[in-house]
Amino acid sequence: MHHFSDSNPSVWIGILNNKKGKQIWLRCKMSERVVLNEMGDKILHENEKLLDLSVGLVKGCSDIERIMHSHSNLEISVVISGRGRYRIDDKIYPFIEGDVFVLNNIERHGIVLDEDQQVENLVVHFAPKFIWQNNNHFDYHYLKMFYQREKNFSHKLNHSMKETCMIRELLLSMKNEFIEKDSGYRLMTKVKLMNILVLMLRYYGYNDSEIKHSEDLEVISKITEYIDGHLEEKITLDDLANLVHLNASYLSSFFKKYNGLSPVEYIIKKRISKACELLISSNKKIIEIAYLSGFSNLTNFNKMFKRTTGLTPSKYKMKKRR
Repeated sequence: MHHFSDSNPSVWIGILNNKKGKQIWLRCKMSERVVLNEMGDKILHENEKLLDLSVGLVKGCSDIERIMHSHSNLEISVVISGRGRYRIDDKIYPFIEGDVFVLNNIERHGIVLDEDQQVENLVVHFAPKFIWQNNNHFDYHYLKMFYQREKNFSHKLNHSMKETCMIRELLLSMKNEFIEKDSGYRLMTKVKLMNILVLMLRYYGYNDSEIKHSEDLEVISKITEYIDGHLEEKITLDDLANLVHLNASYLSSFFKKYNGLSPVEYIIKKRISKACELLISSNKKIIEIAYLSGFSNLTNFNKMFKRTTGLTPSKYKMKKRR
């Protein structure tokens, strides 16, 4: 299911139109889109969304080719009610209430339903960076089930296993945290997510001593630090590839695997984020802000800014300064 940004504490509900195969989106006051930093104690800039929890309802007969999709974040979900089939790449899993699924940020997936079926699904999306952003090599270990898999890997957890039951309860507990909003609920949400990831490591039988690819994080960290420190300058994919001694094409897919964004997408996102900060905190002209954010062309800046934020720079500035 696709999710759309909204400043209100709400969730988008997707309903498949049986005749035209289109998805209709309604809003329901059930959960909220939140953003946590690495400590979970404050909201990050709106262009740095790292965690998203939502509850979705899907009804009707699904045209699988229309609804198959992928997204930049990792996904863990639990079926709250209903039954159907979950297609993930070339695999199809029948599911019932209580089933838990895990997907990475590359796999295309979609829920397949008969005409008289409907499913309520709780979905947690989070950016890989949400886990390893402090460049702690051990943190990568938490993501093994997303990237280091055996050939017989199953995206659906065994319904009756102890770990599955515990994960199911934690996911539902995360939803309750969003609804009740008790003091410290954002931090509690991250704690529960980390518990879920540890339980998944146990379920899939990963060994603590088998921490691989920690050097990958060093490469990613080197690239992101270079980008963050040179936003005002021209940055090409070849520049980044030469920096870490990798082929440009390989670097692009490698970077996206860990960040959910290609290097070019990441650069644009960081430049727009910087522009937003300058629009709010300074009195500089928009053309100055464009150049300070690394855009050499005002038309391109306006286009990228609106595509990212949904507003023109001038309207964004007016909205935030009210």
